[in-house]
Amino acid sequence: MYWTSFITVFALPGTLAMPWSLSPRRASAATTGATLYAYGTNISGFPVLYNGNDGHLYISASNTTVPGLQSVTWDIPALTSATTTTTTATLSNGTSPGGLHLNITVSGLGSVSVLTNATTGITTYGKQLVYIDDSSFEAKFWARSVQVDGSSAWSLTWNEENSLEGGATPVNIKTDGPASASS
Repeated sequence: MYWTSFITVFALPGTLAMPWSLSPRRASAATTGATLYAYGTNISGFPVLYNGNDGHLYISASNTTVPGLQSVTWDIPALTSATTTTTTATLSNGTSPGGLHLNITVSGLGSVSVLTNATTGITTYGKQLVYIDDSSFEAKFWARSVQVDGSSAWSLTWNEENSLEGGATPVNIKTDGPASASS
């Protein structure tokens, strides 16, 4: 086998690096009713849950083990309209508390929550949730171990500097749930 060309793509943790010549020919379509799942160290496809008490997003193996956390689905805009449209949350009772909001801080971990003044620029690239910052896609989601009503969970955060923070680990947020044991 002969190779006529070789291209190496490097990606720093939390960023997606894609040479424009290799970018997909078709933009990601809008997604409705999606559940978001987190993947990382000791977090194997756990759902992203909403806490109505503080408006923040958390990760837990089951929403029944942590009081106050509830399932949420998302309407995610297409890549072509993400910079002007927000990613909207819907609770199981059909109400919407708002859209996905990233608290982007210059240092440390910023919260990820649901607010009425949601952040624009959040969409999916393939099945991974990303934030469009100028012309680059960023995925700087981290999970920090916390206690919620006396139960263990992870707080979903945004780590702008992608630097190690005590008790936190990087996570990928995807619209694909984990494979079931019966598959």
